[in-house]
Amino acid sequence: MDKNYFLKKILNPKMKDYSYAVAFFLIFSFFTFFVIRPNLLSIFKSMNKIDELKTTNAFYDIQVKKIIDLQTNLEGVREDLHYLDEAMPVYPQVNKVFGDIKNLAEKNSLLIEKINFDNINLKDNQTAKAAKNFKLELKATGGFENTRLFLKDLNDQLRLKTISEMNILKDNAVSSESSQLKIEVIVNSYYL
Repeated sequence: MDKNYFLKKILNPKMKDYSYAVAFFLIFSFFTFFVIRPNLLSIFKSMNKIDELKTTNAFYDIQVKKIIDLQTNLEGVREDLHYLDEAMPVYPQVNKVFGDIKNLAEKNSLLIEKINFDNINLKDNQTAKAAKNFKLELKATGGFENTRLFLKDLNDQLRLKTISEMNILKDNAVSSESSQLKIEVIVNSYYL
């Protein structure tokens, strides 16, 4: 094939019109696949990312509102937080429990015969904030009404205490209205 023949065909006016169109489509295809397509893909990825961020932002807005509500509630009860510390102290505070029991017994005219403390760990290195308890065994003597008032006052104290066992005995030898009752109570006191 001859070189001149191809040049004549290409430089022919009919052929020139088509060569411009073919060159335009080749250049347009190149731009479409290598310039416009990546830009469109990055735009769609950015739009998806924006939608994800809007969803995440809405979630965080809800969480922030919850935190603000909790903080508002905490501010409302801040003055009463010391009651929690008194109800469930960090340490056993055996001396305070003993003093409270002794004062209640004196107030209600009960005669304490014996007090035993059990299950007290004074050197607790646990970092878990689970409630722990120790037992207090109390043996006392007093009248029925005094015993009732003692138990009521014990229940009304701020410090959390539960009575796990209680025995009330009456001396059969003396059967008057003013006869003394023997009370045996096992009290569980709680701390953190």
